[in-house]
Amino acid sequence: MMQQRQIFRVFHWIILAAAFLMMPAFQPLRADEPSREQQITDIQKQIDQLNKKLDDLKQTKSNDPAAKGGAISPEWIKTMTWRCIGPAAMGEDGQQRRHFPAPVRS
Repeated sequence: MMQQRQIFRVFHWIILAAAFLMMPAFQPLRADEPSREQQITDIQKQIDQLNKKLDDLKQTKSNDPAAKGGAISPEWIKTMTWRCIGPAAMGEDGQQRRHFPAPVRS
């Protein structure tokens, strides 16, 4: 029993030491990060590109009717024929249909 406990402890310390030695391999290297000035210039370039895209979009006017706020054009609505469908059991003559036969009176 004592020997199993010692083997477990040795195995535990080996795993712990291996994990400790592997830690630097998983951390990012500082040399890969750009300098602060480089980050500032990159972000400034992105801002300039986005401002140029924004100006282009503001200058070009779209003729797409869907881009005008999602409203349906009145010409398109005029082509549709509207009718009230009424209750589900209504017949073509406007009278309500009976699903079951009328009760027989004696």
